[in-house]
Amino acid sequence: MICSGREVLDLNGGLGWRPLVLVLLTLSGSLLGIASGVEAQGDEERAVIEAAQAVFDAMGALDPEAFRDSMVPGGFLLAVGFETTRRSTRDEFATRLADQARPMYERMWDPEVRIDGPVATLWAPYDFYILYV
Repeated sequence: MICSGREVLDLNGGLGWRPLVLVLLTLSGSLLGIASGVEAQGDEERAVIEAAQAVFDAMGALDPEAFRDSMVPGGFLLAVGFETTRRSTRDEFATRLADQARPMYERMWDPEVRIDGPVATLWAPYDFYILYV
């Protein structure tokens, strides 16, 4: 089954959320590598993209420790759907990730990074896939 950012995502009682918009807040500086095809203007912008990519890589690998390492301890995610908003702490999401049987693949392209002091935002089109065999 393939889900895009506009389709309903149901992981059979797992993460069950509508990933219309996924906002990753308070990512740490732990950077694992940049996605191929994703370019940025400078080092700070590249670091923001790499931090988001580290989260996506951990989700694809079903690696809760890599996921935890990609965010600060107080970090959280927001999944904003058509009718609901779901907030998950870093540790809550990592626990659910450890229970997943199917990898989750999220890709972004043409990212737009804005940095204002200690706060950075990343906006990008993305798609989201769950491997069903």
